[in-house]
Amino acid sequence: MAGIIMMAYTITAIVGNYLINNFAPRAKLRQAIMFIGLSAAFFQATMYFGKGVFSFTVIRMLQTGVIAAVFPMILSIFAQSVGGETLGFLNSARFAGNAYGPLMAAFIVAYSNLATLYFVITGITLVSLMAFLHATREVPPMTPQG
Repeated sequence: MAGIIMMAYTITAIVGNYLINNFAPRAKLRQAIMFIGLSAAFFQATMYFGKGVFSFTVIRMLQTGVIAAVFPMILSIFAQSVGGETLGFLNSARFAGNAYGPLMAAFIVAYSNLATLYFVITGITLVSLMAFLHATREVPPMTPQG
């Protein structure tokens, strides 16, 4: 069963990535990332309400479907204005998150409960989204004083 669930996540990620990347060029990329990030946070928070393997898997598949395209979209934004060092840092941060995530989750579940875990991850998602939006905001050009 676990293999089937993992394959379902993979298929959902592929389909979500395809659909979102076909939608994103029609909208502003930054706004698309904001909507996707908020959707992912919403699905993360609703995982608490999954009352069995099936409902949890469906919620997780929806989250996977919306979040799969975010990293390539973010890279495309930063690739326009930064060098390889920044892109390397972003990629390294992704791998660090992949390593730190399970450790953090095990710690939280060991000392608390699943609701705390889901809401901490939701909070991290929202903080990361706000940091991205802050880093990519358009600063108006300075006008001459006088």
